[in-house]
Amino acid sequence: MKETARDRYYRRRGQEVSPVTASYHKNKKKCDVAYGSLIRENVFQTVTTGSTVDFLSIGPPQNVSADPALNAIVILKEGVYEVSADITVERSNGFIAFRFFENDQAIPGSSFSASTNGREQIGKSFLAYFNAGDRITIQVTAFGGIAGTPPPQILHAFFLC
Repeated sequence: MKETARDRYYRRRGQEVSPVTASYHKNKKKCDVAYGSLIRENVFQTVTTGSTVDFLSIGPPQNVSADPALNAIVILKEGVYEVSADITVERSNGFIAFRFFENDQAIPGSSFSASTNGREQIGKSFLAYFNAGDRITIQVTAFGGIAGTPPPQILHAFFLC
């Protein structure tokens, strides 16, 4: 089999070309996996504007620290992460809005909301670059309704990074 310019390029960098698949297996850089989750299930949380979503347990973490005491996921290895949340809210005659925060600073483009009556599941996913040590939380940024309406309740929240 004749060596191509592409083959020479990769061989000079210490990578071998598989003659059958033409894929580069030798000396491939391994990808470090990082994930973690915070969970709240079947326990209502009454919230007000500025409240941080309160989590009660964690899922399995890898290269992040999921801390229900801080209600935060702490990044241990810098990089690009997909961050997502699903929250079940219950309201009557009102709306509620959430936003992700990084080290107590709002993350642009990370807000999500609901404005119908009753119980509804809402969520948000986005990609962002985080540094090691960054702390990610979810806060209620607004809610409202008719005077005397009870505040919104959070029944379920799942936060994955």
